[in-house]
Amino acid sequence: YFMISGPRLAAGAIWLIPPERRKSVTDLLPKIVPALRRYLLGIFLVVVYTSVIAWIGFGPIFALPGAVLLAVTVGILEIMPVVGPISAALLVGIVATQQATLTAAALLMGFVLALRLSIDNIVGPIVLGHAARLHPVVVIAGFVCGAMLFGVVGLLLAVPTAVCIKIALEHYY
Repeated sequence: YFMISGPRLAAGAIWLIPPERRKSVTDLLPKIVPALRRYLLGIFLVVVYTSVIAWIGFGPIFALPGAVLLAVTVGILEIMPVVGPISAALLVGIVATQQATLTAAALLMGFVLALRLSIDNIVGPIVLGHAARLHPVVVIAGFVCGAMLFGVVGLLLAVPTAVCIKIALEHYY
């Protein structure tokens, strides 16, 4: 919705800015929109990574029934911060309880934990940082600050806010 109606929403928001400052803001907006589009592409790539690696683990390695559906679900849940990974872990936990042996269940949960750690500490910050053209440490710090200050909403808006601040500082300084 925001991508489709963005120009109309931006025009309405610009109207709220004092007339003497509008020119500066209208010069800045064309620089922000492509950065936010790259960030959305980065999120898509993280979802694809999660789905593919999850499928490799669930399908060929653990031979779970419905591995493709489970992997795609885990990948899509990656979009929602905090709630998504917890839901994915619960879903895989339910599947793990149906395994033939306790060792197989423990290995499946270990795989999911390793996947989660790789997303949160390696792939997510690198891909999102590259897509948004921010250093991975800035991405991690943005997530931490956003979560501490505003909870789940802060997690959702942390990187886009950091991108907007970076572009605004580059524009004005």
